[in-house]
Amino acid sequence: MNNFMESYFGPLNLKPEYCLYFYYVSVVFFIMFALSSLGFLAYVMKNFKKVKADYLVNSISLLLSTFISYFANRVLYTMCLTNLK
Repeated sequence: MNNFMESYFGPLNLKPEYCLYFYYVSVVFFIMFALSSLGFLAYVMKNFKKVKADYLVNSISLLLSTFISYFANRVLYTMCLTNLK
């Protein structure tokens, strides 16, 4: 049982290439955050008088979640590279 746990849940022999996963995921989330921000600002500027509160709450929640995902993956990328030095 211990061998099973060690082989499937133990530490990996990491290579610097494995850290690129976090880099690429952070790039994807940043692009999603930027596009969402631009879409939100364009919609608000175009329909300033008709914007409802539920749209604002949903949009801000989306922006916040994509930013947190970007930031978390950026931190994980930094931790991964620092660990390999």
